[in-house]
Amino acid sequence: MLTEVFLLIFGLFILWRASDMTVDAARRLAEKYSISPTIIGLTVVSIGTSLPEIFTNVYAGFQIRNGVELSNLAIGTTLGSQISQITIILGITAIFGAICVSRKDLKRDGTMLIIAIFGMILAGWDGRITQLEGLILVISYLLYLAYINMTTNIIKNIKKEVREKKRKDIRASGQLFLITISIILLIYGGKLVVDNA
Repeated sequence: MLTEVFLLIFGLFILWRASDMTVDAARRLAEKYSISPTIIGLTVVSIGTSLPEIFTNVYAGFQIRNGVELSNLAIGTTLGSQISQITIILGITAIFGAICVSRKDLKRDGTMLIIAIFGMILAGWDGRITQLEGLILVISYLLYLAYINMTTNIIKNIKKEVREKKRKDIRASGQLFLITISIILLIYGGKLVVDNA
């Protein structure tokens, strides 16, 4: 029992540190190529901070296909994470400093949030989420990213000399190496969490 608890905590620690490494390396790559902070937040950071849940659920999905019943763990991880991010994390951030959001961004991203919630409810209404429904959910997110890509100024309007300095200071190969290592750690951490939970 104590061994499983220790390995579970160790797996969570690996997921936390590896997701930090991934986000930091991806953010530096985005800065190197002068990508907009909005795009970084909605893609690199949002996906990066969800990597622990993603890899935990991917591993759980493979285990489910092999006959190990982990559906409740997968759903609980996903829903619990999103509920805590919208309530606890956003709330704590607002307590320490008021958050400013444009009505345009709130309308666009808030609408997508509501669509995602209803999509999840509809997919799981019959008590199971099929591969086709999972594919539809993934395509919905990709369409959302494509829409952001078409409606947002991706490249920041910054001076050429500043952009060149960033490109010189940040080595793309080093960041890609860190991302590769952190993804391997995420896979291992996800396995530890699922197996010991």
